[in-house]
Amino acid sequence: MVAGLQGNPSILIPEGSSIALGGSVTIEELGLIEIFRNGPYKLFDRYKPMSAEERIDLMRQSLLTDVLVTGTNAITKNGTSINVDYSDLAITRAVSNYF
Repeated sequence: MVAGLQGNPSILIPEGSSIALGGSVTIEELGLIEIFRNGPYKLFDRYKPMSAEERIDLMRQSLLTDVLVTGTNAITKNGTSINVDYSDLAITRAVSNYF
């Protein structure tokens, strides 16, 4: 469970909000997927089984969401978060901007 939320993410995310999720082991381990599925939200649920066509449609709809919940790869000493995808180019750009 997320410390401080006591199972009630509406403290940070208003009820009725649409929520998209980034691919994140942390989101799964914290139990956020189930909280959002069972809460008063419109969840764009990338974790449920679906066809490739349904997944593309879901990702397109997610572009207009109220809230994106995702993890981060690292936090620098000065508090800047660094997010990196699988591309070497993205790693180079992300790191060069912060160091």
